[in-house]
Amino acid sequence: MARAAQQWGDIMSSGTRLLAGALALAITTFAGGANGAENADATKPNAVSCTLIKTAAQLQAMNSNLSTSYCLANDIDLSSIANFVPIGSSGTPFTGNFFGNDHIISNLKINSALPQVGLFGYSNGAVVRNVSLVNVNIMATGDFASVGGLVGFAGAGTALTIEHVRVSGTIKCTGNGCDAGGIAGTTSGSYTLARSSSSANVTGAGAGGLIGFYNGFVTDSFATGNVSCAGACQAGGLVGLGNGKIIRSFATGSVSGDDASTIGGLAGLTTASTTASFATGAVTGGASANVGGLIGEAINGANVNDQCFATGAVSGGAGATLGGLIALASSATATNSYWDTSTAGVGVTSGGGTGKTTTQLRAALPAGFNTTWAISSALSYPFLNSADIDFASPLATLVISNKIFAFVPISQLDLSQYIGVAHHADAASLAAVYTMVARGVGIADNIAQLKAVKINKYYWHDATQTTTFSGPLTLHATLTALTPLPGAITGQNVIAHLKVGRLVILRGTYTKAGGGTATHYMLATMFTKKPNGLPSLVVANDPYTGWQVEIDPATKMVVSPSNFPLTNFKVNAYQAVTVN
Repeated sequence: MARAAQQWGDIMSSGTRLLAGALALAITTFAGGANGAENADATKPNAVSCTLIKTAAQLQAMNSNLSTSYCLANDIDLSSIANFVPIGSSGTPFTGNFFGNDHIISNLKINSALPQVGLFGYSNGAVVRNVSLVNVNIMATGDFASVGGLVGFAGAGTALTIEHVRVSGTIKCTGNGCDAGGIAGTTSGSYTLARSSSSANVTGAGAGGLIGFYNGFVTDSFATGNVSCAGACQAGGLVGLGNGKIIRSFATGSVSGDDASTIGGLAGLTTASTTASFATGAVTGGASANVGGLIGEAINGANVNDQCFATGAVSGGAGATLGGLIALASSATATNSYWDTSTAGVGVTSGGGTGKTTTQLRAALPAGFNTTWAISSALSYPFLNSADIDFASPLATLVISNKIFAFVPISQLDLSQYIGVAHHADAASLAAVYTMVARGVGIADNIAQLKAVKINKYYWHDATQTTTFSGPLTLHATLTALTPLPGAITGQNVIAHLKVGRLVILRGTYTKAGGGTATHYMLATMFTKKPNGLPSLVVANDPYTGWQVEIDPATKMVVSPSNFPLTNFKVNAYQAVTVN
């Protein structure tokens, strides 16, 4: 087992010492919203002072002050830094706050033998929110290292919050006993990772799509990258190993391990409960491995309870223990949980859960699944019906003739649903793409057209137009940068893209039922014009309700339908989608 939770001494090299002569940075006041969003209105409650970060050099210079609050003022490209020095170490951890303001940090490159490696090497009680790390390239070579795209080692016994963080790229640790994750290598203490995702490919001794070694809570999050581990290791599509709780989360990437490994589509080795979560990736282990569609090994009374399922193929070498849901369950139980007997493989049983065929799992929500879930009959497996899960990346969908093109960071292979085999298919997922299509088409109000696999008015402003789904699904699109929209929607921003045939992702906030605000995304597909040529309405598809909505360009708020459930949704940024 990887010893990720071990405390290490501060063995910082000279290259990681605090930067002398750090750049002078502007200080402003931001107010934190309930979902972690920051803004520059100092009159609002919970206002905090933060140091603005505008350049790559300023980001690197955060090592000179590890206890303050920082805010990104714009996107930052780190291509100019050949080998970024992680912010914070075990001896001098980062203890401040980092608010990304939904900006992007791109092209982070690190090659290091340090014990904690990531944008942040070691954090203690830090809060990190609303930032995307795009195209990270991290190689760690130290033994027993903690390696993550966002943070190597996080927590160390105090509260930690990571929220609305996205990572893409490659994270690899070659040292003995190292823990690697798309977002964090190791999380320790009372922490929460919420509403975050990673599409990074991850390799380590304890490897997870989001976290290598975890404690605390993972909630409303997902991972889509491929995960692998070497030796007698642990790996999971979401988390590698640990004793934290997983709630309303999923993984779709493939997971592979060597001889004597313990691997699972969601978690490799866990000692705590997993609730309302699923995995769809293929899971492959070597000889004498424990290989589970959802969990490799559940021990110490861990409960895979209250609505979980797995659909991935499960395979292993000689003497491997294979489980459609769980490979080994020691004093652990699985209730209201299922695995797909059609896709798991011939002769695969399970250490817990109930086996059902693909047809049975797609026919209706299985017994024990509550309103956390929804399903499109015969087209999808159950999927999480929560507006709090950030589906910004897999949102864009377009219908051309009788083909649906879904632009998602999730690949898919299900030959029965294709006209021909998609060029990108790799057996990583059987359900996740259909999940996105079902959300886009509409799941509310028991829509009869879904059962006939019919795309209707939910994709067209003209309700008389219809088309039939017959595949294929592809990844064929390019996303522009997310651009703030302080003023109205006009012909110079969102409308300009719609005029030339681009789809536009709209980001905004809404008022939550229990108070506070949350971030949500829609997909604008067209607009209507007034007699004078000015835009009168923007038409968008909402992935949470499945409804087509109309947005007033001046107020940027939904005006139709009047019963739209996300109260006070208002657009504040946009991101164009170009079809390639």
